[in-house]
Amino acid sequence: MTRTILRVLFAAAVLVITLPSPASAATVGSLYVDPFDGVDTSRNNVVTSGPCPGGTNIITRMFGKGFPAAGQTVQINSPITQYSKTSSGGLIVPLLDTFQSFAGRQNPPVRLTGEYELRVSCVQRLLPGTSLGDFSGRVRFGSPTAYTFLGVRPSLPPTPDPTATDDGAAALPEVPVAPAASGDPKQAAGAAISTANVWIIVIGVTALVALLGGVVLYRRKPGGLTFD
Repeated sequence: MTRTILRVLFAAAVLVITLPSPASAATVGSLYVDPFDGVDTSRNNVVTSGPCPGGTNIITRMFGKGFPAAGQTVQINSPITQYSKTSSGGLIVPLLDTFQSFAGRQNPPVRLTGEYELRVSCVQRLLPGTSLGDFSGRVRFGSPTAYTFLGVRPSLPPTPDPTATDDGAAALPEVPVAPAASGDPKQAAGAAISTANVWIIVIGVTALVALLGGVVLYRRKPGGLTFD
């Protein structure tokens, strides 16, 4: 039985690892990186030039030196309706983390240099391996810590369309906060009161109450323990 369970878990792990990236599709538009120029620790959005031609979801990946051939996922398979839209119908997509973090996740860690492509692929929710259209843009790292956007730069920053009616489209998706660095005092303080510690306290109090209750009952018995 144990071997069967292990085989099932192993097969599931292999399936997750080998999920395909969106197959190559026609480039239906461009995107730009906001801010246009920044550092590897900037929190970035990518903004597409228009709406997806089809599909319900998008996946955003980064391609270039040091990254997998299938690309590094920088925003997961998620519904189009959760993203804000520009007046032209473009999607404002916040990246999950910084360029520095994505580079550091590679094995070995990547020293960012040269050009990298950012690509938003339009997909069906249950068919993430088939792209229905891509939006693409490029950045160049002149040094490992500084980048510049290479494409056409709009004169104004992206402004969500107040008339958007899709569910959740008028609200910019929350950008997940990157985990604190190892040894960060704030992280250590936040982790001090963990669920495990709470349970230890609860168990300790319960044991103390039980012990005191036992002492009281024992004292009530004839000839029981006294403290005189």
